Amino acid sequence: MGSRGLSVLEQLIGMSRNDVANPLRIEVFDPRTPGSGLHLAEQPDYLMLNTMAGQLSAFSSAFPACEPEGWTFLQWCQVKAIRLDERGHVSADGQGRPVEFGDFVPRKLLGRYLQDSYRYLLQQCPAHVQVRHHAEPVTGCREREADGGFRVQTAYRALDVDAVLLTCGHSATGDDAQPVGESALIEGLGLTAMDALAGLTQGRGGRYVRDPGFAGWRYLPSGREPKIALYSRSGLPFHARPQWHPSVHAALPRVFFTADALVGLRQQSTTGRLDFERDVLPLIKDEMRAVFWQAKVRLDAPRKLLALQQALGDARDHASRETLFKALAEQWGEFEPQQWLTTGRWCGDNDAYAQWFVQWIERDLAMSRLGTVTSPVRQALEVWRDYRDLLRAVADRNGLTEGSTASFFGEWAGLSNRLVGGPQKERYEDLLALIQAGVVTVLPPMDEASCSPMPFDTLIRGRVAHSGLSVSRDPLLNDLLRQGLIRPAHTYPADGIDTDPSGRTLRSDGSAHARLWALGPAVEGCTFYNHYVPTPDPACRALIEARQVAEACLAALSASRFGGPSMTSFSTL
Repeated sequence: MGSRGLSVLEQLIGMSRNDVANPLRIEVFDPRTPGSGLHLAEQPDYLMLNTMAGQLSAFSSAFPACEPEGWTFLQWCQVKAIRLDERGHVSADGQGRPVEFGDFVPRKLLGRYLQDSYRYLLQQCPAHVQVRHHAEPVTGCREREADGGFRVQTAYRALDVDAVLLTCGHSATGDDAQPVGESALIEGLGLTAMDALAGLTQGRGGRYVRDPGFAGWRYLPSGREPKIALYSRSGLPFHARPQWHPSVHAALPRVFFTADALVGLRQQSTTGRLDFERDVLPLIKDEMRAVFWQAKVRLDAPRKLLALQQALGDARDHASRETLFKALAEQWGEFEPQQWLTTGRWCGDNDAYAQWFVQWIERDLAMSRLGTVTSPVRQALEVWRDYRDLLRAVADRNGLTEGSTASFFGEWAGLSNRLVGGPQKERYEDLLALIQAGVVTVLPPMDEASCSPMPFDTLIRGRVAHSGLSVSRDPLLNDLLRQGLIRPAHTYPADGIDTDPSGRTLRSDGSAHARLWALGPAVEGCTFYNHYVPTPDPACRALIEARQVAEACLAALSASRFGGPSMTSFSTL
């Protein structure tokens, strides 16, 4: 059980609190301590979050289920008196600085927080709500024909339940730990690759010391590091997360990429479905331009911001926008979104790639250090993060044509992740130090590791495993798929579990199952962007979905109640 299962558990407990006449039993299946999922409570400090401490919470602020309300992650860090050293790791002597809103902290802290949150929810259970933890994975689930419930199977037991909630997290890679040898090739340039790199360097005794150079750090090898090379198929690095600075400004208004604009596009479509590149991408590009120039004017001439916003609002058609954009570029500087939206492969002389890569990382690091408040470019890129609610409205549940769905989840979702889901800037400081120390070599893009010009003993695939059903290694999901109790929403790469708007899974014939729900990464492709820990925001979709699923589940149990009901929550790893 990770954060998604925890959110549902909170709502089930809260909504059942006053329903004393109807006892509820919740069975939790997780081989590990519930709550943290893959955010293990015991892992090295050098494995860091790429989400700020102030943006994480296990508890819903819109539908609080506990009294007093559960802590946010930042509040938990403050109560636990967590202190960080100059590297952002937990201070061994407790003498460092406290955790702040914009800190990217060791991942193990989030694991401990989530486990504490689970224990807090158990303390909040009324007497008629029972939660039982089974430290084992579910391997099979059969529907009971007599009453629509299920028989759950593990390696040790069979258990009858009335409803099932699937809150599966990230898929396991299936790769067993293996000796690295004297040389390692890491495939990927994202978060997982950076984690692997940290494990082969800091994890083997290497240290960073302060340095006056651009990176800010110098790497001191331990002598136990293997020879390391990095590559990716595209050769395009991820943008580091920007430094957080508190802003005194209100959020910029949405101008072109808006909910109303999407409604208008769907009304013009004969099927109601859109083509992302034809219909939506132009709006996003225009919105990026609008954000860039508003941010630029707010920095350089704040008194002119209102007039600019009025001019942007008046540019309602393509021709007027082009005229306005040309004038703004001449007055405030060029900004062309397309140069940041490359979905192809790096093009150039392979011999020049390593130098280009270092220069790119240095430029991106400089921009990340500025943060969004003082970098109009960075603020424009953040459209792909700040407008995720609209991207979901575009892509969720057949919002795009079949071909465009495949393109969106195959290319544009990856681009979005590369723009606004990269490592924290400290990772790039470390990467530059490792390259300067000669510990890491960066190779040009390759289709396969077999093309590597550098021989290697071990290939490390630094990518998050695909969570779709077409490549699932989860015995429970595969069992449900064989029975036709679940189906993929689309073909690969949008092949997550298909669900209806209330989270009920759709059978192979398209009908919704009355007592089987799924949410989280396992439904990626049916809906967009499910790979995240909830936030304190009352509008956080993960927490709203948890509320909807809990409501639907309890209503289904109430409608079919014969004596004492039970409900099961699965969380498979």
